[in-house]
Amino acid sequence: MSSEQKAGELLALLPGLATVDQEEAAKHLVNLLSDDHFTAVGVCLTNAAEPEAVVAVLMADLLNRPEKVKLPLCLAIARTPGHPRAEEALKLLGLHFVADHGTNWPAWEAAVQERLQSNP
Repeated sequence: MSSEQKAGELLALLPGLATVDQEEAAKHLVNLLSDDHFTAVGVCLTNAAEPEAVVAVLMADLLNRPEKVKLPLCLAIARTPGHPRAEEALKLLGLHFVADHGTNWPAWEAAVQERLQSNP
């Protein structure tokens, strides 16, 4: 079984685990996922009801990923109503761009897409 398959199974198990076990599972999960498959945890990262400990692990790992992974997920988190990390994600976006689009999500989307197209 490949690392990606193991990660998929672990991700599927995550919601049924106790919070403390979810945190440990998230730590293993990020080690199993390559950059190309990291977006699979987007469901957890953009879920405002996800346990903070899990989101903290996933966010910390997200910061070490390339822009093609990091920027779209930061945008998705920032625009998720009530997400506890929305403000942090918006600040992270601001660090990557000269223009600050505030909560103008279409402008952020365009900026992220332009950046990713010009820097594949």
